[in-house]
Amino acid sequence: MLAFERTAGLDRRAPTVVFVHGAMSRGSHFRATSGLLPGFTTVTYDRRGYGGARRLGSGRETYEDHASDLVDLTEANAVDAAIAIGCSHGGGIALLATIRRPDLFAAVGLWEPLLGWLSWWDPYPHHAAERVAAMSDPVEIAKDNVYHAGRHWDDISDDMRASLVDQSFAYQADMRASLHAPFMLGDVHTPVLVGIGSHGMPHACGPAPRLAAELGAGLTEFDAGHDIQRNAPDLLARFVRATVALALPS
Repeated sequence: MLAFERTAGLDRRAPTVVFVHGAMSRGSHFRATSGLLPGFTTVTYDRRGYGGARRLGSGRETYEDHASDLVDLTEANAVDAAIAIGCSHGGGIALLATIRRPDLFAAVGLWEPLLGWLSWWDPYPHHAAERVAAMSDPVEIAKDNVYHAGRHWDDISDDMRASLVDQSFAYQADMRASLHAPFMLGDVHTPVLVGIGSHGMPHACGPAPRLAAELGAGLTEFDAGHDIQRNAPDLLARFVRATVALALPS
């Protein structure tokens, strides 16, 4: 099992919240949000190939691999059904885990998910993933990620560059995995809340209304960007509470 960080909540009756990070992110980016949710037990972790799990990555991970890890972590840390919060690429992983084990998850929150394999999705993520999948130079792969994050390679520190290069093949694996449908939306039966930012990623926000409609999900918007976990943890905490509300008796 992957290493994880678990923070016990004050309310033992509240569901456990498990955060799933996106490409080139890590579990520690959710610490600030976890600190704003004292009533909930929270679990954060680094997916294979990232952060503290870099050495566990093969560069060939699939959605199934990551969803299996999420299921294992949830089984080990949640007494009752948990809440999965998937950000960006982590959204698809969270959805697949709920399909595989609907008994483990009471609801799932998707913050600006990127499901580029869907035929009606904005084509940009699929085209970008195809380009990254064909690359062989880890530096060029890392530069691509920095570019799509709206930053410049020359503006980030040497340590950050080295970290991104070290995780580049995990990023490539994420992009490669997104080229093929890991599940059908019709297989999702867990309550879902889709969240977008008012200044979020266009090719995540644009398709979000249709995604919510196809899933029979709620759609909410906050004054945040794609990287909400680092730039607006208070708003992500609000999104978590709104997702938890889906699982509570009406």
